[in-house]
Amino acid sequence: MRAKKWSAANTRAVLKGRVSVGMTAEMARLAWGEPTTVNTTITSRGKSEQWVYESSYLYLTNGSVTAIQTSR
Repeated sequence: MRAKKWSAANTRAVLKGRVSVGMTAEMARLAWGEPTTVNTTITSRGKSEQWVYESSYLYLTNGSVTAIQTSR
């Protein structure tokens, strides 16, 4: 099996603790750690999640970050 490669930009962002739209759930988790709470919604379009952190929220659709709300 061949390992997935991340772009250099995504690798740098994760190492600096930054999340951006388009990242995978794995990248986001490595950058920010485990969320305090995960709220999940299942619809005909797939799975949406809201990851809750102390003062920030990540929104994921089907395993990819689609929005970031933060006061960081």
